[in-house]
Amino acid sequence: MNQGTKNLLKHYKFPFNHTVPAQKNVSFTAVNRACGDQIALYAVVEQHTLKELFFQGKGCLYCIASASVLCQHMKNKELQEAQEEVKNVREWLLESDGKPPEGVSEEILALGEIKTYPTRIPCADLAWKGLEELLKKYFLTEK
Repeated sequence: MNQGTKNLLKHYKFPFNHTVPAQKNVSFTAVNRACGDQIALYAVVEQHTLKELFFQGKGCLYCIASASVLCQHMKNKELQEAQEEVKNVREWLLESDGKPPEGVSEEILALGEIKTYPTRIPCADLAWKGLEELLKKYFLTEK
């Protein structure tokens, strides 16, 4: 088993921020109707910064591990930076021959192994798509 797979298993068995926070500014639930994966994301936003990101849900290894990696990676990101990183990671995950974005963590790179199982790509993408929608929702309600 390679290090990437070990990282994903760690995130699946012991997910980061897998809870519903007492305080949150915005939330969004994403569902993969093809397989039943479901992720609810909860964000704490302060001064245009994603201070904390939490999730609850059920799903396969790739879905839960990806949500955990996302929550860990996005902590304390400026909203615009988070939005750009989500866009870049999603493009990479969804393009069969896409190169990984510059400067991403080992955990995010490990998500790339999903590309050998094309039918599972939506599982790994679900949390990222959910954060993309959560940020859109935040920007719409902020005004």
